[in-house]
Amino acid sequence: MRVLLDSNAYSLLMRGHDPAADLVRTADELLLSADRYSRIFSSLRAKGRPIPTNDVWIAAHAMETGADLLSADQHFKHVDGIAWISLDL
Repeated sequence: MRVLLDSNAYSLLMRGHDPAADLVRTADELLLSADRYSRIFSSLRAKGRPIPTNDVWIAAHAMETGADLLSADQHFKHVDGIAWISLDL
């Protein structure tokens, strides 16, 4: 089973929540997009370059999956470590 931890599930896991820990232990693959989201959000905030929340999630998903992100939204150029392909409108 592939398991993607939401931020609240991660928090429960860190606090020793047994059901969450049991599921994580038995997972074949563990995914942590919430971690990538927080790193992207913090980096953009530190640069003074916030982007829409949904786009932070999209960037996190692209990074987590190793996908190239195809978008005309120019603010993705401020996201460190993303493989972004810019479309001109």
